[in-house]
Amino acid sequence: MQRIIRKTITRLSFFYNNIENYWHGDRNHRLLGTLIFFIFLISLALIHLNRMGLIHSYLTEYIPTNYFAAIVISFWILLIFEIFSLIFVLPGSVSSSMIKQFEIFSLILLRDVFKSIEKFSEVEIWSNLISHFYPMLFDAAGALLIFIGIYHIKKLQLHKSITSNQDKQNQFIEIKKVLSLLLILIFVGLIGYDAFLFINQSDVFHLFTLFYSVMIFFDVMIVLISLRYNLSYMVLFRYSAFTIATILLRISLTAPAMYKALIGVASVAFVYLLTMYYSKYMRDFQTTKS
Repeated sequence: MQRIIRKTITRLSFFYNNIENYWHGDRNHRLLGTLIFFIFLISLALIHLNRMGLIHSYLTEYIPTNYFAAIVISFWILLIFEIFSLIFVLPGSVSSSMIKQFEIFSLILLRDVFKSIEKFSEVEIWSNLISHFYPMLFDAAGALLIFIGIYHIKKLQLHKSITSNQDKQNQFIEIKKVLSLLLILIFVGLIGYDAFLFINQSDVFHLFTLFYSVMIFFDVMIVLISLRYNLSYMVLFRYSAFTIATILLRISLTAPAMYKALIGVASVAFVYLLTMYYSKYMRDFQTTKS
């Protein structure tokens, strides 16, 4: 039975490798970049036609009338692609996947800035802007601070295998690849269901908020699986702390604009301190042993 499970995991891992290689390929990057560009142009064209009254009445409910909405739509598509990129980072370094989560969150904040602009008309006066200005300012400042935090976390990053046994390390990575395949299926399912609700004019759920909820359970599974290969307090604390950071991001996604940015920045600061002292601990511990 154990051999069958092992062979199944290996085959799924091989299948994952093929998908990952294609996703990170230059051809796919060019395709995705071109797709987002044309989605932006098509969105602008449809918005313009809707404003001119040239869209069928049934479709007018689905098409906005503000040109700034085309930017929000493009960012929404970009974020979906970034989520897939995050999934393909997960089997590697846990710290790299955490950084990718921060990158996506900073893009969500920038998208929210454009969502606020979407509420304006093309020519707006200050008295109408003031109620949206401060949330926009907090989102933009929060995105910038997270960007700066990512830079400093990357400088402190210290990659270390969870186990010195290469075979066990490979097993751990293969299991994470299988979980990533499951996560891809879940995310595709969420996109499909959200689209179904939108087409049927139902209340759509928040796709990225729900995905971060799923990420919390994924992170917990990684923590539990890691116990098979390393029972070290530092490893357990580090993996668990990254889960806490994901929880903070999840909470911030449903918070008001000002709190959203503050909680996101607090999550980055938390991981920065964790990374700084974990790296210091590992260097000092290795120095002491040698």
